[in-house]
Amino acid sequence: MKLLAISNEAHEALQLLRQRDETDEALIERIVKFAR
Repeated sequence: MKLLAISNEAHEALQLLRQRDETDEALIERIVKFAR
């Protein structure tokens, strides 16, 4: 179930990335922080 939650978080982060034009590094940091 945690893998699915990370997948959902990644999807949300991608949506934010498109909206706010963040860098890939910021996106990766957000996912890594959530995974911990």
